[in-house]
Amino acid sequence: MNSRDDRPADERLDRSLQCLRDVEVPDGLARRALARLDAPERTRRPAPRAAWFTAVLYLAPVAAAGAGALLLARPPHPVTAGREFSHASEIALELPHSGDGVAELALTTHHHRDAAHVRVELPSGVALHLDSDGPPSACARSSCVHHWRTGAPPHRNPLQVVVSEPGRYVIHVTHVSPSASVRERFVVLARRRAVPAA
Repeated sequence: MNSRDDRPADERLDRSLQCLRDVEVPDGLARRALARLDAPERTRRPAPRAAWFTAVLYLAPVAAAGAGALLLARPPHPVTAGREFSHASEIALELPHSGDGVAELALTTHHHRDAAHVRVELPSGVALHLDSDGPPSACARSSCVHHWRTGAPPHRNPLQVVVSEPGRYVIHVTHVSPSASVRERFVVLARRRAVPAA
């Protein structure tokens, strides 16, 4: 160190430092500061969990068991007591030179042990091949809906539809009984037979 480092830079600074040294620290403040330095460091406890969180942890398994018991004890709905099935098939139909063709739709009615309610949706260009006592129907421009109730098994099988023009026709059939619910989709691909060359 040289002599320049020992002398204060400014007389005012020297006086301020002297005033600061002369200030008396209250005994209480000094005791508290020293006590904190000597005290062992306290470990922080985790914040207590909310009461609702603990309640949810205990009640969640109980609620799940109760919901499961309700589902198992509930009586089944009479219409959906049976199993549900879906079936789809494609039928190729060759139409005669002139006139209509008849396609047979083999319904899967063997799932029913009781009488079933049958509903058939036909697109335009397809008609149900009706008996003299045909089922009631509701027809619009683009489709026709027929519905009836079958007797006890064995059921009338197969269902016959009449196709007048070549094309692709999608027919939806639903039959429901207490023992089963079956949805069927038939795609009829109709084409005209080629005219033989003379």
